[in-house]
Amino acid sequence: MQKIVIPNVTISSNGAATECFYNGNMFSGVLYTKMPKTYPSNTTFPIPAPPSGAYQPWPYAVEVQQRASGGDGVPDCYQLMNGNTGAHVDVGTESSGKTCLCAYQNYGT
Repeated sequence: MQKIVIPNVTISSNGAATECFYNGNMFSGVLYTKMPKTYPSNTTFPIPAPPSGAYQPWPYAVEVQQRASGGDGVPDCYQLMNGNTGAHVDVGTESSGKTCLCAYQNYGT
């Protein structure tokens, strides 16, 4: 999948807002059917009740990961001009051996 990031700092030579594309991200999740969730608790981070007719929150443990690997054209950045994609911004590339991982789990280890 593609992840779009708008950097909160200027990376273009003219100071224009920039949009970067991280292509080839892997997104995965594991839903456990018997292991209870243990973190965060509802008392620490209250979860609002779902609207009537909505799906109920998953009561068990879950893991979610997003992994982005470097390589040619990663990241692929462009200036934003009036909300439209403009000129390419050369920010270099991450080596193909580098990986960024974002992970979440709702249980303690």
